[in-house]
Amino acid sequence: MKVKRRDVFEAIRWSKDGDHPDVKPGGHRTMINAPCRQCGELQQDHGHIPFEHGAVIVCPGDWVVDDGYLTHTEGDSNECKYNRYTQRAFEELFGPVGDD
Repeated sequence: MKVKRRDVFEAIRWSKDGDHPDVKPGGHRTMINAPCRQCGELQQDHGHIPFEHGAVIVCPGDWVVDDGYLTHTEGDSNECKYNRYTQRAFEELFGPVGDD
């Protein structure tokens, strides 16, 4: 049996530019008018969290969480401070503070 850590994390739901200070506007720059493979929305409606050699794409409605785990892009060892979770994954992994 495994138990998720019971630490408190800051989580911000991102829907548009300005919702999170570290999410920059625009998703995949070369496919701005293409639909996202994960959510179906246009890439231009997405955000991204840049880091040294890449970016974490953020879909509208995703939760951006500084949960103490580091994100790595495929084939890259550079670290991003934030993780993004879909609504479903967020609800499965996290609960409100004080919820037992």
